[in-house]
Parts: sequence; structure tokens; C-alpha cells
Amino acid sequence: MNSPKKDGFHPAEFLIWLGELMLYLCKGLRVGLRWIYHNTLRHYKRRIVVLSKRAFRRTKRTLQHFWQRLTAPFHKTADGWRVVRQKMILTKGQPFRVRMNTLSDAMQDGFHTNAGLVRSLFNLCLPLLAAVVLAVVLVVVSQMNSGVNVIYNGQVIGVVNTEAQANQAIRMVQSRMVLNEGDDVFTFEPTYSIDYVDSSAIMDEYQLADEIISLSGDSIAEGEGLYVNGSFFGATQDLGTIQPVLDDLLNSQRTGAEDEEVAFAESVEVVTGLYPTANLQDGEDLAAAITGTTQEDTYYTIQVGDTPSGVADALGIDYDQLLALNPGCDQPQNFIAGQQLLVTKAVPVLSVQVTRTIQYQQEIPYETETTNSSLYLQGTNKVTREGQNGLADVTARATYVNGVEVSRTVLSTTTIQEPVNEQVTVGTGTVDVSSGGSGSFIWPMSGYVSSEYGDSDGRSSNHRGMDIARYGGATGAPIYASAGGRVIYATYNSGGYGRLVKIDHGNGVQTWYAHCNTLLVSVGDVVAQGQQIATAGSTGNVTGPHLHFEVVVNGVKVNPRRYLP
Repeated sequence: MNSPKKDGFHPAEFLIWLGELMLYLCKGLRVGLRWIYHNTLRHYKRRIVVLSKRAFRRTKRTLQHFWQRLTAPFHKTADGWRVVRQKMILTKGQPFRVRMNTLSDAMQDGFHTNAGLVRSLFNLCLPLLAAVVLAVVLVVVSQMNSGVNVIYNGQVIGVVNTEAQANQAIRMVQSRMVLNEGDDVFTFEPTYSIDYVDSSAIMDEYQLADEIISLSGDSIAEGEGLYVNGSFFGATQDLGTIQPVLDDLLNSQRTGAEDEEVAFAESVEVVTGLYPTANLQDGEDLAAAITGTTQEDTYYTIQVGDTPSGVADALGIDYDQLLALNPGCDQPQNFIAGQQLLVTKAVPVLSVQVTRTIQYQQEIPYETETTNSSLYLQGTNKVTREGQNGLADVTARATYVNGVEVSRTVLSTTTIQEPVNEQVTVGTGTVDVSSGGSGSFIWPMSGYVSSEYGDSDGRSSNHRGMDIARYGGATGAPIYASAGGRVIYATYNSGGYGRLVKIDHGNGVQTWYAHCNTLLVSVGDVVAQGQQIATAGSTGNVTGPHLHFEVVVNGVKVNPRRYLP
């Protein structure tokens, strides 16, 4: 085997060398294992076989001994019965008494001889017998319950779980009784005792009520009654009348949605049993009563000057409730004098509650982001970007009672369009002209001063501003707000200014920009310092295109030089 070369690393040669090394190692391992087998195991092979046979023989003897001990009592018993049989054969033809004495002696000898076997069987069977007895007791006890015996006139008329259940049955009986004027109120005063009874013997309150009614002595008949929240509503002898009416009420609110749940808001139960005939109604009359209402719809006529919130306050109802009863009434086109608003909805005898999954789109309100800027005057809020609500798909579980939504639980929300936040710049800047030269103004246009304030240019002492021009012409040059403020004038001025912009900076300070070519702002606009408001031109009384810039403090035009940097 050649080792890898020293003059550089070659991966292919290294792998070949490593493979040859592994091959030689495997060959060496094989030779070693063969040597161990031929020189060690070969000498002990006979010894291993001998030990294995000896272990097998010992195991076999142990199992045989165990089996003999296990079956010996039974063999012994069988031998005993064979001895008894032989003795009985020898006494064949002898008197019956002799044969019975022989049998008795043989049986006694057998019991004495096999006393150990009898004890073993007894010890084995006794726990099994006890387990069987315990199981039987548990089965019997499981079918027994503690119950309350209802005793009337010394006789048990029924068994219920609790005394409260018996009292409920008594109240049900009293509610079934129709009393005419002068009739005595039905009274039933039983006594009670506690006992263990079979579970099948325990009654519910309806069964006990039937038993009590059968003892009342009144004329009774089998019928079906309706109970609402545990209170008796009415009964009829026309069996099968109530349930179809209840089903129709529920079906009237169903839409066929897959996961829709429709049920009565109250606890409703139809009970078939014994009822006094005086309390039984005609089936159609009872059906009409079930589908009736306990309160009719009430309306309010909108008057001139009314508002939805004002109407809700005046009527003493919640504003959200008014909107739920009159969807869209908060919109002006739906709230018109002379129209009627639903104030209270008719309340049916049985309210139907519907819960279903609904899907709808909902706006996501945008948020407002504020940024402080000294370019705007303090107290100024400038909307630099309009906010826009987002849109989301919403899946919710809504609950309605008699068609009016009473609750809603949002299950999931998927955003379709993200909201765009409103951006508002809050002004923090101030304009202070009390000391002059404060540096709160900037130059409104680049160029050179062609005419100073007053008579400094030798032309006129009536020049109350500063003219800024440009070499090569200023027409169209951008004009910027010298300080932040609000536009109070932006139109053509016939007094010689031409197109003029006036900006109010607060504290009695204004700046004027005259002879403009185009105006880029309107009255009411909030502008920042350095924001373009117009372009220079030659409108009004001018000799050439330029910007006429004025600073007005408390109504007095002052020299702009004092406030420009």
C-alpha cells in the first residue's frame, strides 16, 4: 500500500489510499476472527453442548415435578372414587342399610385422606364466591336511588328526587286549575319520607302532577299543555296541536344558512298529561294565543327640527336601539319630517332567537399622525396628507331576537385595503417683530433689490415696500411665503398692486406679495414658510416684472429690511 505523496494534496489519490487502508483492516479482522474460532471455540464446543443438555434435563424435571404436584390431588380423588365404586360393587345384593353404611365409611375415609385438597379448594372458592356476592350487591345497589316519598292521606302517591320537585308539581297543578268566582283554591299538603327505591319508580314533576290531579276529584281529561319558562300557558284536548304551531314560528325565522341556529329565547315545553277539563281550550284558540303578541308596534312622527339623537332622548330610549329599529335613520335623506319612526317593536308571546354567521365589509378607520414644524405658525394644523379609511372582510356570529340584532361576535377579519393615515403638521413657529432683525422671515424671491423701502433709492418717499427683481427678467420666478401663516387675500387688486397675496402671520403681522403673474394659493389656505405661493410678474402699476414685498405690523407698513436675514 502506497502512502499519499508529500509534494501536495491530491483528493483522488487520498481517497484511493484510504480505501486500500480500509480493505487491509477488514482482511486483518477476518483473519483474527477465524483464529479465535479455531483456537478457542473449537476446544469448548463439546463443553457447551454438554451444559445445554444438562440445563434442558433439569428444566424438564422441574416442569414434570410441578405438573405432578398440580394433578396429584385430582388423581388421588379419582383413585378414591374408584375405591368407593369397588366397595359398592362388593356389597351388591346386600341390604340398602348395609350399602349406605359402606358408602358413608368410604366417603369419610376419602375426606380424611384428602383433607389438604378440601382445604385448598375451600381457600380457592371462598374469595371467588365473595367476589360474586359483592358484584351482585353492587348491581342491586346501582339500581336503587334515594327518593322522597310523597304521602297523602297515609298513602304514597309517588316518589320524586327532591322535595322541591314535589313542590314544583303542586304549583303546576294549581296553574292548571281554572277557578271560577267563589271556588276554593286547590290545596294539597302532603308529607314526605326518604327511602331507597328502584330508579324506575322515581317520577318527574309532570308525572306527579298527573297523580295529584287524579286525586283532586275534578273532571279531568288527557291533553297537552304549553309551559313557558316553567309557567303554565295553556292546554288543549286536541293532541298534536301545539308542536306544529311552535315549528311554524321557528321556520318563519330560518334562512337555510348552513350553521344557523334557531330556537326560542324562552324555555318552551309541551307536556302531555291530565288537565282539568275546565282549563282546556279549543286547539285553534290556543294556537292563536301562542302566535299573538304582548305589545304592539308603536311609532313616532318626525317633526320639523327633530334629530335622531334628540328623538331618542325625548322618548327615553337608547340611541343605538333607535338605529337598530330604524336602519339608516341617522342619514338626512332618511330622516324627514312627517315620516314615522318605529319606537317599540311588537313583542310576541314567544320570542325566536336566531344565531347565524354573517359576512360583510367594514371600514378600517385611519389614524392621524402629527409632525411639529417651525415652518408653520404656532396654533396651525396643516393637513399635509388626507386620511383614507381601509376596508376589511369581516366574518361574525350575530344573534337576533325577533329579527332585531342583540349581539355580534367577530370571528375573523381579513384586511382588503390598508388605511392611509392622515398626516397633520402642527405649527410651532412664531413671528416676533418687536425687536426687529429676529430672523423669523426669509427672502420671498431670489434676485436683487431694485428699490428699497421709503426714499432710499432716491425715487419716492411713498414707496412702502421692497422691490425684488432678477437679471434677465423676473416673469415666472417662484415667490415663496416669507413666514408661515394663513392666506387672507389672493386675487387681483385694482389699487395698483395687480395680483396680490396677503398672508396673516398672527400677532398683527402680515406680508404682502404684489404684481404676481399667477397665484397658487386661495383664501383660507395655510402655508408654510418657504412654500411657493405665486410667480412673479408685472400686473398692476409697474415699469417691469418684479415682486413688490411689504411687511405690515399692526396696520403699519414697515421696512422689510429689518426682518430679513
